[in-house]
Amino acid sequence: QFPDSIKQLDQDISKMIKLDTLNAAVFRKFGDLYRASPFLDKAKYYYLNGVEVCDYGSNSFRSELLLVTGFATFLLGQVEESLNYYNEALNIEFDPYPKMKRIFQLAIVYLYDQNHKKAIEVLDNFEKGVKNFGFNESEIIQALVSVNYYKAFFYANMGNKIKSYKSWNSFLTYADQVLEEIPDFD
Repeated sequence: QFPDSIKQLDQDISKMIKLDTLNAAVFRKFGDLYRASPFLDKAKYYYLNGVEVCDYGSNSFRSELLLVTGFATFLLGQVEESLNYYNEALNIEFDPYPKMKRIFQLAIVYLYDQNHKKAIEVLDNFEKGVKNFGFNESEIIQALVSVNYYKAFFYANMGNKIKSYKSWNSFLTYADQVLEEIPDFD
């Protein structure tokens, strides 16, 4: 709407980046600014520049930047490319908690793309492998609470009441176990 303002913003961004060319968080910040605008292609541009910076320093922030690049790319309507970014973010993540988060984020992207089968497959694969994820028994049960909650919702969204109820009942079973272990859980 205001091309002069956008031009000035781009110039200011360039000046700030020149001050610290290896700070991936700067690229994330500017990508986030553009992601909230009609200029999603600029968001993707800044995120990918941040990914490139992370490549130089083996920065653990790379997975996060790939994730937001996937989000911006999805919003641009480039679904297959977006899924590639989400999968790469998942594959390079080494910490089990962010990795689990990436799994749920990938499943949600498939849901938004109306690919319910793939969304469920992502959750099923995580559920099958959760015991080898590096979690203790309590963390496994907590992860299964989330898996079954999501599956219940996804199955309901696709109109499969039977599998939705089955997943919901599993959610309740695992949730009861968590509540037994942590009675003051709020």
